[in-house]
Amino acid sequence: ADKNYEVVIKKIEFFAKKNNSVYFIPNFGYRFYPSILKNVNCIIGNSSSGIIEAHSLKTYSLNIGDRQKGRYQNSSTFNCDFNYKFIYKSILSIFKINNKFIKKNIYEKKNTSNLILKTIKSLNKININYKNK
Repeated sequence: ADKNYEVVIKKIEFFAKKNNSVYFIPNFGYRFYPSILKNVNCIIGNSSSGIIEAHSLKTYSLNIGDRQKGRYQNSSTFNCDFNYKFIYKSILSIFKINNKFIKKNIYEKKNTSNLILKTIKSLNKININYKNK
């Protein structure tokens, strides 16, 4: 959904047509995406998903560009500029790591479900007037 994303999509489609081992699927949807993410070595792009969810599924992330700049990142996230050589070298580096995850995801918190439920219950106690004035 980024500006000029169509250019990137067309390049990927062209690459996939020329390479039999490459499959281009523009969107897995929320039901299949976690399963796909769990079964790949690395997610490449500039999505917050690569920074937040990928580590929990033991998947490395290559974050390209500065769209996620300033966001806390796990040790499994690597960053590089929009440069073919940097991207290529970064991908090779990630594949050499051999999927050794040591640290816990910095975004995971203990009892998250209970904290969310507690917050929702506390909101029910607040008298909120939804009428437009």
